Amino acid sequence: MLLLFSCAKKEKVKRVEWDFSDKAFKSDQHLRLTMLNIYDMVSINKLSDSLILINLAIFKGWKTHPLKFTDTVKLTENIKILDTLGNQVKQVLSYAKNKEIFFQLNLYKQLTTESYKYDGKLFIDSKKLNYFCDHLYIK
Repeated sequence: MLLLFSCAKKEKVKRVEWDFSDKAFKSDQHLRLTMLNIYDMVSINKLSDSLILINLAIFKGWKTHPLKFTDTVKLTENIKILDTLGNQVKQVLSYAKNKEIFFQLNLYKQLTTESYKYDGKLFIDSKKLNYFCDHLYIK
């Protein structure tokens, strides 16, 4: 009688996790994001883990200069959404400044290309400007 014992090492499953608000995400590619709302352009510069600078250029016509707005907002929410295996599939970051500015950035990791997809929302209700966009995208 021959008994064979097999000792197979159980492989540890590495979960996919990432965090845009972390310093590890700070690369030239992700320091500045440019998003569009038809003809309007929103540029986001990452200043630190919790601060971003929003530069908004509102299209006013082909022969006039765009209306520009710049302000700094602070991170208020950082939500990570996981799939059933515990892998992160989405991150929702909310930035705000008082009750005047609200910016939401949604990040999705595309596993096939190992890249990220972005979209977002921007609401500005201040003395300087009233601007509302619920679908910012990257083309």
